[in-house]
Amino acid sequence: MLEASGAVEPVFPRLAATDDFARTPDGLAGLFSAAGASVVDARMVDWVWSVAPDDFWAAPTGGVAGLGIAWAAQTPEVQDRMRVELDRLSEPLVVDGLLRLPASAAYVEARVPRS
Repeated sequence: MLEASGAVEPVFPRLAATDDFARTPDGLAGLFSAAGASVVDARMVDWVWSVAPDDFWAAPTGGVAGLGIAWAAQTPEVQDRMRVELDRLSEPLVVDGLLRLPASAAYVEARVPRS
């Protein structure tokens, strides 16, 4: 969508190298372990996120996540094209009026010792 709309590539903020971690179950589990928690489970979780197309836009137009950063870096004309291109590119993913997007996330379950 960004490429198809001619959007400029924004500068995405990054954590300092000393604070960064792998965006994997093991990387996230390492954060919990370093904080003193006992990791019980660490895995990827996959699902299909169903959202009305207009509701989808609440996050990026509100500045949420990487797409929100990209959105804010564009002119109003490019923002309009971004919406048009997302509608075009996501058309095969719309079922019964909902945009169905495959999603995945690192999931960690951990126990914190009682003090």
